[in-house]
Formats: sequence, C-alpha cells, structure tokens
Amino acid sequence: MIDAKVCCAICEATRSPDQTWYLVAENPWDDRLWVLAWNDAIARRAGIHCSCSVAHVEQLVAHWMAAGSLECPFAKTSPDARATAIRATRLLSVEPDLTGATRLAEITLCRESFDRALRENPYCFAPMLRALVVALQEYEPTAHIPSPERQPWVTLAAAS
Repeated sequence: MIDAKVCCAICEATRSPDQTWYLVAENPWDDRLWVLAWNDAIARRAGIHCSCSVAHVEQLVAHWMAAGSLECPFAKTSPDARATAIRATRLLSVEPDLTGATRLAEITLCRESFDRALRENPYCFAPMLRALVVALQEYEPTAHIPSPERQPWVTLAAAS
C-alpha cells in the first residue's frame, strides 16, 4: 500500500516528520470545531483537515466561522448559497472519529447569534481568534503530556 502524503489545507505544503503541524475537525451538526495535536493516523481520517502552522489554523477557523464549513474551495458566496452549501454538507457529513486525539482547543458557535454579531461588527470575534492563536503558540509537542485536566487547552464559545 502506498502511503499518501498529507498536505496543508491552506497552502498544500507536504509535511516532513520534524515539523509541528495541527489537525482541525468539525461537527457540522452542532457547529463545533476542534483543533488537535498532530497524529499521523488521525490525519488520514475522513473529515480531518491538516494545517502546517498556527497562522493556517487561524485561517481555517476564520473560514469555518464565516462560511459554516471547513470544506474547500474557500469561495465567496452569497448568504443564500452559503446556507444551501452548509445544509448539503450537513446531510453528507458525519462527526469525524477523534479517538486517540489530543484536543488543544474546542470552539462552539450559536450560528444565528454569531452571524448577527458578525454583520454588526466584523471584528467582534477577533479576541476569540487571538486566544486560540496564543494557546497554540504556547503548545510545545515535546513537553506536552496529555491529561484530562489539560484538555482542551482553550474552550471558546460564541453565543447570544
């Protein structure tokens, strides 16, 4: 069996073993997203998106917040087209298998409240993204020992 290389969902770079990468997964049914520590086996599972850097995790999360899905292409669409695409994605999607994953962050949105707040002030969720970036920048894979008390490192929720 040929082992497929994993690529960054943003820049399509391929991973070399000495790099710190991240995994991003979503549950489209309850508007929940997870940022996970790198795991070779999990990276190849359905519904898992790979990211080569904290900046690209931030881009994936921002796209998920705005578009309601991690799926590519990252095209600008009208709200009606976006809603149709989200419904289609939800019909075809299942929650990804995160067995054995180390969760670094979890984000949960109330989509209606979030969309309304985003229309009123596009920068209102910048602090949430900043908290995520800071948490991931502090993550050191060599020093990390998974424990229930430390997972997830940061939990962010946006609701009315």
